Amino acid sequence: MKVVPSAFEFFTGSILPETVDGLVSYTKESFPNTLRLVKATTAPPPGPSVAQREAHRAHLERSCSDAMVIGTILFALNTVEPWLRFNHDLTVAKIQLGVAIAIACIFSMSLTRWGQRRKLGVFTVGLFVGTAGFEWIVLLKDATNTAYSDGFPVLFGFYAVLIPASLRQTSMAGIVVMLLLAVPEFIYKQDPTILVSAATANFTSFAILLYGRHIANRLWEREFIARERVTYSVSNISHRVQRLATTLSVLSAQLASGSVVGDLKLSEHYKILHRVSDELEGALKNLRVFAQLKDNAVLFRFSVIDPDEFVEKVVREFENALASEGRRVNLSVTGTAPFISADPHALRSILWNLLENAVKYSPNCDSVDVRVRPVARRFRRPRFVAIEIQDHGIGIPLEEQRLIFEPTVRGEYARLHNIEGDGIGLGIVQHMMAAHTGTVDVASAVGTGSTFTCYFPVSRS
Repeated sequence: MKVVPSAFEFFTGSILPETVDGLVSYTKESFPNTLRLVKATTAPPPGPSVAQREAHRAHLERSCSDAMVIGTILFALNTVEPWLRFNHDLTVAKIQLGVAIAIACIFSMSLTRWGQRRKLGVFTVGLFVGTAGFEWIVLLKDATNTAYSDGFPVLFGFYAVLIPASLRQTSMAGIVVMLLLAVPEFIYKQDPTILVSAATANFTSFAILLYGRHIANRLWEREFIARERVTYSVSNISHRVQRLATTLSVLSAQLASGSVVGDLKLSEHYKILHRVSDELEGALKNLRVFAQLKDNAVLFRFSVIDPDEFVEKVVREFENALASEGRRVNLSVTGTAPFISADPHALRSILWNLLENAVKYSPNCDSVDVRVRPVARRFRRPRFVAIEIQDHGIGIPLEEQRLIFEPTVRGEYARLHNIEGDGIGLGIVQHMMAAHTGTVDVASAVGTGSTFTCYFPVSRS
């Protein structure tokens, strides 16, 4: 028979888990009939680079398939152009149609198992064959230095616009197309200036198309990253809410079953129940506020506020909420900070979010520093009031500091330290600071902690 700690030992003794994860793990083991959990992991999803490569590969394959169909049809229909241009010469029409058939045969290789994994290569070879066929007609009819021979923008533009290849692959394809159009003419006429004139004449279109491909790749990458961030954030929030709700269910079931006896045990159960309820309420409130801010659905009601007094009040509330954890907040005010114009509820939410983050990301330190001071004096009058919240925790790497205020972004360093979060708290702070015509900055170093500073303009009233 398996021996497990009693409810009293669990909720009051040294084995009390420090996190909700620990509580859920214990209840899964000790109360299997009470708790039913969907299997999930708190580990982060595969790195963005892996997911991004897979998504880009699928996007590239779809684009190559579409381009092959479009290219074959257009090249076949374009048979009419040289036939009309060169006085209904059937020879050029036959060459154009034969090249179109050769391209179709090459593109059909993409239907095989071998070709399905090499669609970009198959399409590129087809493009080169089409370019060679076009140049064949130019040399056959001695149409060099004519409007018809200027086919580079169309041929390379077809590749650069439709195929989301890398910048290096696109530029290499463009160079090969340029050489296929210039080298045969150079050999035919033995004129070295042809290569120089081809390079100079096509440079502008080459650069513009290449830059367009670069912009398109960047836009796709940003869209993918934003979509992945939202997906991960929603999954993370859902998992967090599920665990909190499960914990509440377990505690409620134990209380309802009457297995908890004694005032002391009941008191400890209710304390944990209250703590988990507060965490669940905070997560859902953050999500609701963030959605309202994104839709500009939040109505701010500004009033003149004494920052010293207001911050002191919020700090005391926060300390009371963390009294059982032994955390403290060291508050420093100058007493000379001028009044600011702010929405009291929004200002409280800003401070609360930053204080919660400071505690969360400094698990081995029991104190957080808060400072209120006037800044940017001009003509002996302060223009801003700075509220600084400093922790002494894990810190934030420099490369992540510019990203953490973006919605649904969580730093990789925080994930590596298994610190729970939904990635929207700092997004709420930045949105609310923008609504107050203020700013929020971060100064941090790995291993020494972080300082978040909110700058509020001084009230003119």
